[in-house]
Amino acid sequence: MVVKKFKSGTEYLQLKLSDALATPLVLQKQDRKSGTIAWGGLALAIIAYDTYAIKSKKIETLTKSFWRLTEKKNNR
Repeated sequence: MVVKKFKSGTEYLQLKLSDALATPLVLQKQDRKSGTIAWGGLALAIIAYDTYAIKSKKIETLTKSFWRLTEKKNNR
């Protein structure tokens, strides 16, 4: 990986983000870091959306929607 040096000695946050996104994911069974981060991000997104829905009282929460949709049996 190329080390980027600037006159100020610091690297911009956008460059750090692009470097992190540009590196390939290791999809071996031994590397569970990427899966853990993805599941954690998904859980945080659901919790944030549910919290917003509960506080605003304008929209249905994802959790309530999931239970409502899975309660009915499909006759297909």
